[in-house]
Amino acid sequence: MSVHIIRKGLDIPLAGEARPEMETLSPPSTYALRTADIIGHKFKVMVEEGESVKPGQPLCRLRQFPDVIFRTPNSGTIRDIRRGDRRALHEIVIDPDIHNQPDDLRIADPVDPETAEPDVLRTHLLQSGLWSLIIQRPLSKIANPEAKPVALFINAMATAPLAAQSHILLKDREQDLAVGVSALSKLCSGTTYCSVHRDSPSIPGVDTLSNTEIHTFAGPHPAGSPGIQIRQIQPLKQGETAWYVTAVDAAEIGYFLRTGCLPHMRIIALAGPEVSKPAYYQVRSGAALDTILDSRLSDNNEIRIINGDVLAGSKMNRTDHIAPAQSTLTVVPEGVTRDFMGWGMPGFKRYSALRTFASSLLPRRKHALDTRLHGGFRPIISIGQWEKVLPIDIHLTYLIRAIQAGDIQEAIELGLLELSEEDIALCAFIDPSKTDVCGIIRNGLDLYETEYL
Repeated sequence: MSVHIIRKGLDIPLAGEARPEMETLSPPSTYALRTADIIGHKFKVMVEEGESVKPGQPLCRLRQFPDVIFRTPNSGTIRDIRRGDRRALHEIVIDPDIHNQPDDLRIADPVDPETAEPDVLRTHLLQSGLWSLIIQRPLSKIANPEAKPVALFINAMATAPLAAQSHILLKDREQDLAVGVSALSKLCSGTTYCSVHRDSPSIPGVDTLSNTEIHTFAGPHPAGSPGIQIRQIQPLKQGETAWYVTAVDAAEIGYFLRTGCLPHMRIIALAGPEVSKPAYYQVRSGAALDTILDSRLSDNNEIRIINGDVLAGSKMNRTDHIAPAQSTLTVVPEGVTRDFMGWGMPGFKRYSALRTFASSLLPRRKHALDTRLHGGFRPIISIGQWEKVLPIDIHLTYLIRAIQAGDIQEAIELGLLELSEEDIALCAFIDPSKTDVCGIIRNGLDLYETEYL
């Protein structure tokens, strides 16, 4: 077992960590297939408003990879097909049929990954709607089913602020995890790696995974980010592709292959300073957010709901629904007020990664951080702050400059293909220039895909 010590990074002391308690919630009033958070893909909708759908019925497919379909987790009637800018598909909302909500959504026969051929496993995953859980690097998009990855990375750790912990999400799921990892390994021609955190409770079943190398990471965030782990374990060469899956999603795949049933429940860590009851909640897949948020928030009306963690998550509305691969729901203050003499006060209750305030004398204090920038946008000031929290040897300032200049060849040489938004989100957090580092990296990856693929 290899041990990787990450020395650069930052653990943000954000208040509102989810307690290790589990509560199962009642069925929601509406369900939805949420696609708004799937980056870089267009969808072909296969249903219409007012149409009745059965449990497990296909709702849409990817235009780029038509074999990748998405299925409904429940039966009911299509209430609304919500679209965003340029008619991008956001959600397909379903009014449930309360008389037809089976606990087992069986759509296929069980498959034994030990004896099944890779093509059989690939077909099962594509038709199940679970292929979207497999992400490829570079680009950090849904994996190309025809790709031949040189490695498979299973991420069984989370270091982002308030992120759901794998040892809680995977409790009593050793068999599902083993089946899922075994199946995914047969689709990959290279080595399978599993990453765990040295200081987190052990995850049952990880140490006994077959044909899998276990790698232990220690250190602050972004030690749990896929790009950092890939760089430490097996850096990709230009032209190579790797797949990564969270351990929770690998267990979902294993459950489907073992039983032939679609996973219909999801465990969500509800956390954040504006949550009155931070804990883990088990809900139906695609459930309305109100199912979780009702009576569990503070009295503050100015809040921001985030799908995922505060660094790399996406903004959600109260009317939205749980995303297919979502495990964390964070709620923070919106931050619409201004502090009187903010920079002139000692700041015992204000946090600064640069140790600007007196709160640095109390390092164990948790802070209710809000969404304010605490500054204005300005040209990039290269003072070495990004390098303090980026644990890989990449000159990020020059990479950002190359992307903004449209020089993708130079950006590739500087390490563009090794990064994604979640890997460098800390750089955006501590940046005194308020540069949208994550947005620039995504623009660079999109431009690379347009010109080279």
